[in-house]
Amino acid sequence: MIDFRKRLIFHLRKQISQEEYKSLCRGENKKSFRRKRVFSLTRLIVIIMFLQKSYQQEINNFCDLIYGGKYNIKTATAGALSQARAKLNPKAFTHLTDLIIDRFYGEADYQKWNGYRLLAVDGSVLNLPYSKSIIKEFGYEKYIKKGSGKKSMARCSILYDVQNQITLDAQIDSYKTSEKALFQGHLEKIQSGDLILGDRGYGLNSIIYAVLERDADYCIRLTKHKMNKFKTFMKSKRKEQVIEIKVNPETIGVPKTSKVFIKMRLVKIKLDSGEIELLGTSLIDNKKYNTKVLKDLYHLRWKVEEAYKMLKTRVNIEEWSGRTARSIHQDFHAKILMMNLCAALSFPIEKKVREEYKKENTGNKYDQKINRANALSETKNSLIKILLNKAKYTILKVIDKVIRASRTIIRPNRKNKRVKILRKRKALNYKRI
Repeated sequence: MIDFRKRLIFHLRKQISQEEYKSLCRGENKKSFRRKRVFSLTRLIVIIMFLQKSYQQEINNFCDLIYGGKYNIKTATAGALSQARAKLNPKAFTHLTDLIIDRFYGEADYQKWNGYRLLAVDGSVLNLPYSKSIIKEFGYEKYIKKGSGKKSMARCSILYDVQNQITLDAQIDSYKTSEKALFQGHLEKIQSGDLILGDRGYGLNSIIYAVLERDADYCIRLTKHKMNKFKTFMKSKRKEQVIEIKVNPETIGVPKTSKVFIKMRLVKIKLDSGEIELLGTSLIDNKKYNTKVLKDLYHLRWKVEEAYKMLKTRVNIEEWSGRTARSIHQDFHAKILMMNLCAALSFPIEKKVREEYKKENTGNKYDQKINRANALSETKNSLIKILLNKAKYTILKVIDKVIRASRTIIRPNRKNKRVKILRKRKALNYKRI
C-alpha cells in the first residue's frame, strides 16, 4: 500500500505550482508573483510559517538553508519580505490546509470512536499588536484589569479532530464576535458520521439544531440552570432522562409559525471532585452509551485545549510577525497549516508507536506516544526540503526515525489545577533572537 503522505506531498507541490492557485494567492494584485524574486510565492508561504523572530534574522536563517550561506544579504531584506507579504492573500494558507484535510480523510486509515469522527469545538482569545490597520479590522477593548489603556484582541475558534490532531476549520474575527457566530463558519466542515464535543458555550438550541441538520451527533456540557427542564432534572433523583426542547424558529431561520423540537438525552456526570455536571447528547441508546462511556467521551474534549496550548506556547501564535490585519490572518492560518501538516506527516509513526509501546507489550508501567512538540519541530525543519528543495520521499523515513526516537509516556487521569493568568501582549519591537 502506498504511503498516503507521498501522495499528499505530491499534491501539495502540484497545487503550489498551478496557475489557478497562484491567481488565488494574488487576490486583487493580479500582477504579483510573476517575476523571479528572492521571495517567490512558494518561498513566501514557507517563510511565513517560520516567522517568530526579527524579520532579518529569520531571512538569514531561511537563506542559509536554501543557499547554504552563498547569497547576498542585500538581495533578501526585511523590506523585501514586507512588500511581498503585503500582496499575499491569506487564502493561500487555508487552501493548502483544505487540501491536507481532503487528502488525509480520503486516504489515511484515520482513527474513529465507535464509528464516529470526534470533533471538538472551542474558542479562545488572542492578544494582537496595536495598530490602525488591526484596530480597523478587529477593534479594541478596554480589557486590561490592572492598569489603564486599550488592548486589541481577536476571538478565534477551531474545529478539531481530537483523535487525529487535525484542525478541520479555524476562524478568527474581532473580540466582540460570539463563539456562536464563529461556529457558523465551521458548519460546512461537519458531515454525517461526525460527533461534536463542546463546552457550555455551545449548549445553545440553535447550535445543536444546526449540528443535527448536518446529520451529525453531539455531546455537549450544558449550563445546569439555563432551562426549567434542566433545573427540574438536576433536582430529581434520576441519573438520565430523554426530553424534547422547543427551538425558537427565529434563531434557525424558519417561519415563526414552525414548530421545531430537539430530542435530547440528559445525563448527570459525577466528577472526581464530587461535583455533578450535566451533559446533553443525541446518543440516546443508554446501553451502548452508558454514563461511564459518556464521561470518558466528554473527557476527550480536553485535547482541543491541548491544541490551543500547542498553538500558543509551542507555535507561539501571539508572537505576530506584522502590524497589519492581513499579516494577522496570514500568521494565524499559516500556523494552522503547519500544525495540520505535522499531524498528517507524523500520523503513521504515531499510530505505530502507540501500538508497539503499549504497556502490555513492553512490560512498562505506562503506554507511550510520540512527543508532539518534537514532531512539530521536525516537521518545521523539513518544510524547506519538502516544498522548496523537493526532496525525495525517503525524507519521510528520516522524519519517522527522529519522531520515533523521541517518545513520551501517557499518564492516565493526570490532572492539574487550571490557573488563569493575565498574559502580557508581546512587544513586536523586541523580538527574540
